[in-house]
Amino acid sequence: MIVCHNQAAVLPACLESLLARTGDASMALTVVDSGSHDDIERVARSYPVTFLRGPNMGFAAAVNRALAAGAVGRARYLLLVNPDTEMRTGTLSQLLALCDKRPRCGVVGTHQVDEYGELIPTMAREPSPADYWHTWRTGLPVWHWDGARYQAESRCAWVSGSWMLIRRQALEQVGRLDERFFLYSEETDLCKRIRDRGWEVAYLPQVTVMHRVADRPFNAHLWRVLVWSQLLYMRKWFGVRERASMRLALAATSARGILRARRTGKPDAPDRVALAASLWFRPGRYGPEPEGETSR
Repeated sequence: MIVCHNQAAVLPACLESLLARTGDASMALTVVDSGSHDDIERVARSYPVTFLRGPNMGFAAAVNRALAAGAVGRARYLLLVNPDTEMRTGTLSQLLALCDKRPRCGVVGTHQVDEYGELIPTMAREPSPADYWHTWRTGLPVWHWDGARYQAESRCAWVSGSWMLIRRQALEQVGRLDERFFLYSEETDLCKRIRDRGWEVAYLPQVTVMHRVADRPFNAHLWRVLVWSQLLYMRKWFGVRERASMRLALAATSARGILRARRTGKPDAPDRVALAASLWFRPGRYGPEPEGETSR
């Protein structure tokens, strides 16, 4: 399942990589549109896919719309794929065979690199006050950054939703994605709910996926949505004191980032946006990028 928003230019490479690396698996591709203004429908319908048009209500809502439409059918697994990704090694049938041998794996992530071949951390720690203050002390976000860890199979709290395999049985036990999350943190929430039901979240390095993130331009709106999604996650899973501690750590980390950027002469826009977002959650702006807004 591929959720798209104005990404017709990259969709063909994504679809072709999936079709070329299906292996012996039986796969049904669904492209879910989220309020695109490009020619995504024409591009999608030139491939053997089911196309679902709809408004931009967020990633979780788009996935749930496809689930409600019966896009998964009788499939044993649901694969969530960003349109700006491409499979580079391994096959889907190989990945499914590995998952079948690990019956307690409810969610699986794979090895990811950017367009220059550099490792993208995709395994993450469990959000907590201690972890947020760890990020403040070290400057390292929630991901596991040890490259050696990505060379072998591993377990973690959650994996990136940019390329995520979900066992249908686990999803049926916990229910669909939480649509309160417009974008970001929905995979953190889903993995927590699945782990709370006794399933494991696994990382399998046998499949490599290229994700086009290295040259992605800074987008202020998406950056603040990222922070606001974290605040929503805190509100859902933590008490008042824990939330206050996590939010303070989030703001302190951004403030430190601003000072560091100014000392080194680097851009401080991401940290400035994150600091403002951590201090002021504006529900009316939590959603699609407002018309006419640019990456300011």
